[in-house]
Amino acid sequence: MGKNKRYYAIYARISCKKDCSIQTQRELLADYIKNDNGRLCQYLVYEDDGVSGKNTVRKEFQNLLRDIREGKIHTIVSTEVSRISRNVVDFQNFLSLCQKYNTIFKSLDGNVSSENEQEKLMMSLQSLFAQVEIEQISKRVTRSFDHKSLKGMFTGGKIFGYRSGIEGKGKLYVDKEEAELVAMIFDMYIEKKSYCHIACWLNDNGYHTREYISSYGVFHPGKKWSKSKVLSILKNPAYIGKKNVKGILVSASWEAIIDSNVWNTVQVIIRAKVNKQKKDSYKYLLGGLIYCQHCETYLESGSGTGSKGKTYYYYRHSGCMHKIGCPYRRNISAKEIENKIFCEILLFLDRENLLSVLLEDVMIKVFNERELRKTTQKFWSRKISSYNEMHKLLLRIIRVVISKSNDFVQECSDVEIFVKDLLDMEKKAQNFLKIIVKKVKLEGKRGAIMLL
Repeated sequence: MGKNKRYYAIYARISCKKDCSIQTQRELLADYIKNDNGRLCQYLVYEDDGVSGKNTVRKEFQNLLRDIREGKIHTIVSTEVSRISRNVVDFQNFLSLCQKYNTIFKSLDGNVSSENEQEKLMMSLQSLFAQVEIEQISKRVTRSFDHKSLKGMFTGGKIFGYRSGIEGKGKLYVDKEEAELVAMIFDMYIEKKSYCHIACWLNDNGYHTREYISSYGVFHPGKKWSKSKVLSILKNPAYIGKKNVKGILVSASWEAIIDSNVWNTVQVIIRAKVNKQKKDSYKYLLGGLIYCQHCETYLESGSGTGSKGKTYYYYRHSGCMHKIGCPYRRNISAKEIENKIFCEILLFLDRENLLSVLLEDVMIKVFNERELRKTTQKFWSRKISSYNEMHKLLLRIIRVVISKSNDFVQECSDVEIFVKDLLDMEKKAQNFLKIIVKKVKLEGKRGAIMLL
């Protein structure tokens, strides 16, 4: 790519199968560039497949914006304005960016270009219509979704143990083989009360999650079981023929796999475990940081109760992915590994002479902060002391004024001086109070005052 050379750019996007395909858009735009330029020329292609235009969080679109900023693009072509964005603000920002870097945007829909002010206005209107359209579609989908949900109909997703039927939309059919495994998971949990134990057993016995082909034709193989997957099955009311609609369980249109008494028993055990974990919480200082290179997985936090009721905290291999030959135990004591790692950190810092540098830096910061506090405290102590002195002086002046009032005529001039001094002192006191008020912070429900 030439250093100062600028190119045409094709931007294509689809969000669903009903849209004009990426390939068709690319061919149309390539022909447009040829006719627009009068000859075959080089162009860059940016394609976002299966991505909505409601926002700008799109990989290829972001690459396009980057290349515009780098001055690589002189003209961008797209089949419609809505391919760029279905949001008015985002589209206006896009046009502003193009204008800033002398880049032209052209749309096949209406054959409009950002070079022409009237056509630019037309683009903005098209963008507005696109936004209104997507908002209306979203509302219709939401209403339809809520209506189907309240009727207990299936509204999408994949539930292990069930299959969606082609002939009956909104219905699920029991997959007997998977349903047997689901029932086994519930029975095992009531007996063992451990998600991890169940996941390990399933993996050790060759069971995997469901493999499937997405609506875009992408094959997704079955994966190993994890404790989170086991937990999602145990908490799903679909297995008792219920559907959770905004926190309310409604009767679903499919057959139950699990007896409601079994499901309720499992929920009680899960809630008890959650409450116990909250009560006996442990601060895992290395959570999400320990990686087992042999097993190629991060260690997750966990706990267990011994025979005498004591709770033990540890780091364990995520999803029970503990491979044969791993030099580490499946469950490693949290305190043991934390102490070991902290010792290694201290040794490293000491070996590289970093510890003394860090300590020195910390001490300097602490000293500076302490000195600043001392200086601040001295300053406000002086201010408060000065205020107290002024307050005493005011009281003294007032007493003198009162004592002089009996002989007002004779001491008129003296009184005037005292009054002037009084007013002057009051003014100074008010000004000082304004300074004090700026440095007061209210804290707590009772309005405790703290001097900053």
